[in-house]
Parts: sequence; structure tokens; C-alpha cells
Amino acid sequence: MVRVLYFASARDLTEKEYDDVDIAKTFKGSNTVPLTTLLDYIERLYVGKKIFQSALFAVNDEYRDRTSDVDVKNSDEVVVIPPVSGG
Repeated sequence: MVRVLYFASARDLTEKEYDDVDIAKTFKGSNTVPLTTLLDYIERLYVGKKIFQSALFAVNDEYRDRTSDVDVKNSDEVVVIPPVSGG
């Protein structure tokens, strides 16, 4: 399974620390899917919550933007990092 971890406002909006997504089961036998496909699926789980608005992402500790041409597979970790403000 891919573990999708939520921080800050993303955690507040989902009311969860993470979601586990079984790639093969969720995407009909595929071993990998593009990051954008996984994120689209997660957004459908939380319709209207805008959990990815202005967020950054990390896949296995490497920062990616939403349009990155990277595939994810079971055993990967995706981290959702909302914008941080401070003073």
C-alpha cells in the first residue's frame, strides 16, 4: 500500500493522519500509477475540502510538485505538506 501522510491543515480537513491506498486493488491491477492519478483519487475521497490547495508533496523523501512525472507504487510514502506561515 501507498501511505499518504497528512500534516497541518490537510490533517484537519481529512480528520486523519494518513490514508493507505492499495494501488493494485484501487487501480485495477496496476503496479504503479502517476502521482497525479493518486492525488486525484484522494481528492475524490474528500470532495470539496481542497486538501491539496497550494500544497507541496514528497514521495519517498523527495519533494515533488503535483504535476511531477513520477509513478508511485505499493510501499511508497507520499507526504502532503500544506503551506506554512509564520512570523
